[in-house]
Amino acid sequence: MSGLDILGPSVRDLMTHYAREFIRAELSFSFVPTSDHTQALEWEKRIRAGELGAKPLVNPL
Repeated sequence: MSGLDILGPSVRDLMTHYAREFIRAELSFSFVPTSDHTQALEWEKRIRAGELGAKPLVNPL
């Protein structure tokens, strides 16, 4: 049981709604499709290290 489960379904649903709205309004993401898993991991590592000019605010290396 998570902390939100203790609060009951209506509070959990409300918190989920607010979290979803915040993510959609305030955060952004990009993706690049690739069929090569190894290449995708390498790109992720380089992007998180800031090789595009800035490190991401969430989950940098």
